[in-house]
Amino acid sequence: MPWRDADNFFDAFDNAHGRRVRRRVWTMTDGASLPALAKWPGLQTVIAVETMRMAHQQALVTSDYRASITASATFGLSA
Repeated sequence: MPWRDADNFFDAFDNAHGRRVRRRVWTMTDGASLPALAKWPGLQTVIAVETMRMAHQQALVTSDYRASITASATFGLSA
């Protein structure tokens, strides 16, 4: 996908608090990549965050995704 490049991606590791956490973040500002997004008036950015955790060395790795959106500040407001 064209929006999955270094300009739209961040990867970080955290070993604090006795656990290992990796967070990966993608942003997409080009709605043409996913045509279904055209149905959302004022949409500016889609943000996806993947978090992977391992509580200790023998623990299973857990993973989850969260998605967020940003939209035009004036969407739905009347003067």
